Amino acid sequence: MSSFTLIVKPVGDSCLFSCSYCYNSDPSLSDRIPSGKMSLGTLDILLSKYLKHPQKYYTVLWHGGEPLLAGLDFYEEALRLQRFYRKAYSVEAPVRNRLQTNAALVNERWATFFKENKFRLGISLDGPAIVHDAHRRFKDGKGTHSAVMAGIKTLLDAGNTFGIGAVITRTSLVNPTQLFNFFKERFSIFDFSPCFLSPTEEDPEGALGVSPLEYAEFAINLFDYWWEIDDPSIRIRSFRHYVQVGLGETPRICSMASGCSRYMAVDWDGKVYPCGRNASVESLYLGSILEKDFETVRTDDPYRAYLNVALSLSEDCKKCSWLFACNNGCPASRYIGHGRFVAKTPLCEARKIIFANVSEKVALLQQAL
Repeated sequence: MSSFTLIVKPVGDSCLFSCSYCYNSDPSLSDRIPSGKMSLGTLDILLSKYLKHPQKYYTVLWHGGEPLLAGLDFYEEALRLQRFYRKAYSVEAPVRNRLQTNAALVNERWATFFKENKFRLGISLDGPAIVHDAHRRFKDGKGTHSAVMAGIKTLLDAGNTFGIGAVITRTSLVNPTQLFNFFKERFSIFDFSPCFLSPTEEDPEGALGVSPLEYAEFAINLFDYWWEIDDPSIRIRSFRHYVQVGLGETPRICSMASGCSRYMAVDWDGKVYPCGRNASVESLYLGSILEKDFETVRTDDPYRAYLNVALSLSEDCKKCSWLFACNNGCPASRYIGHGRFVAKTPLCEARKIIFANVSEKVALLQQAL
């Protein structure tokens, strides 16, 4: 059985934020089931079945919603179960725990727990308050920036390292260089993700989604700035992937390497889905971990049917010189509801422009060496 990352959503899509661009509001995901909290019994079965089959490595990504809403006791039990089943099944490979959080609930106990148990963390932060609070607010409408920054400080004080993920909306486009410097002055690991509207979403006021061409311009400007700085301590994952493309390599990230088979997502109730973006979507339900093991789920007809559609290539893709670097992108960006996908990723044109720009720079550097 090939190794795969297990994405766990212990509270489903529950969150203390109400972000205006949250994918939970996407009409194409309207058949999501309501969220709840994973029981310890379901957690036990889940980790038992994940650790039962030999893998080169085990990675658990705790996701949401906001996964800290499950409570610290939940994660302490998860680690106890991981230790128990590693011993019971004579598992020599370590279990790596990763967690994506908005950091607003982080206190000293959480920060110490993450440090002592070597959690790899991802923090959602869109930039300075004027950018971040434009779209990331509490349910009462108040901005969340100060709460997030307080959580980040607590994590740093405890000695944690983490990466920052920023969603790029139209608000972010006002001053890209200032946005970049905000992150550069505070963090060494950060990345940008464009807020592209799905084919079924509407944005009548034009306040959210950026167009592919707008994002291409944004990414190229910041890539050029990063390239000129030439500071290897500034690690921007997507930019490093673009450099790999310039070297003729396919980055090992699922959205560029047809990596769906390297992930499985389990929602709070034990239901299995292809990835975290698809969790709770009934039309993409693959089975329950309470009834099946992962090997069965991954060989059953629903999963094979999903891969057949999700990883399909349009005729344009098959003829594209950048196919090795894109592979039609992440299927979640092409999903339009009820198990249907559009033929080609909406990021197509943006990627072509970015890849061409970066490849030219890499080629000039190689010639100069």
